[in-house]
Amino acid sequence: VEVSAGGGHTCALTAAGEAYCWGYNGNGQLGDGTNTSSSVPVAVSSTQTFESISAGPSHTCARTGGGGAYCWGYNGNGQLGDGTSTNRNVPVLVDGGHNFAWVSAGGDHTCGVLTNGDARCWGANWGGQLGDLTFTESNVPVLVAGAHDFTSVSAASSHTCGVLATSDPGDAYCWGVNYSGQLGDGTTTHSNVPVLVLGGIDFVSVSTGSDHSCGTSIANIGYCWGANWNGQLGNGTSGNQEDEPDQVSGGLSLTSIVVGSGHTCGITSADEVYCWGGNWDGQLGDGTTSGINEPVQIVH
Repeated sequence: VEVSAGGGHTCALTAAGEAYCWGYNGNGQLGDGTNTSSSVPVAVSSTQTFESISAGPSHTCARTGGGGAYCWGYNGNGQLGDGTSTNRNVPVLVDGGHNFAWVSAGGDHTCGVLTNGDARCWGANWGGQLGDLTFTESNVPVLVAGAHDFTSVSAASSHTCGVLATSDPGDAYCWGVNYSGQLGDGTTTHSNVPVLVLGGIDFVSVSTGSDHSCGTSIANIGYCWGANWNGQLGNGTSGNQEDEPDQVSGGLSLTSIVVGSGHTCGITSADEVYCWGGNWDGQLGDGTTSGINEPVQIVH
């Protein structure tokens, strides 16, 4: 019922809430109690059943129906949130007794939203990606500053974005590294506190990648900002960057967008899939290996 692709591994949930992972397992990110890679799905070693799962580059996190967050894999920066920096090849409970409604595994950090709308992050923080007004990493969840009421967050390699719920519904805030304008606040200045994404757009969701971010509005319009070296913003240009949201070309009615490293994909209201950006390995799915700076429909 859900699939999440990480750096060199993939994880999925069954309808019964069982977690399976496959791929590279050098850091235990498959969660099966070993460090042996697998080319077929292996069951995550846990008595828990999960409602959502998120795979990062080298760790994985999942949320139970009761709001518990569990993580496994690489933990050199404390991104598993269990109070240690020890790698784990089975799920460990995130410290603090928090009741999570959302969890997102990023590069070397993880973020989640509590049922009360507070956002908490843990792990690496050299660029302010924890959003707690410091640049100090933490191996337990810390409160994101600003007293915002979030409905979802997306943790990237070194920045994070989230969408607000009731206080200012649809507003998006980002924090962390901002070399390429991926925070969308009109600057390229890093921020260790959430900053408002410009444009007055009412977002439904936001997805973050290595150095760009995208989101869909309540009007089903796609917007992207940040690095655009491969055309991953989908605005018809390449080789530049945008430090505030720019509309995705093509006039598509986009209901969701997922951001990768150097490419982006979205689903339309007609359930069609379009991708744009880098395509050196055929990641756009259009039958070619040529990059494109505006949406192209996948071949199926």
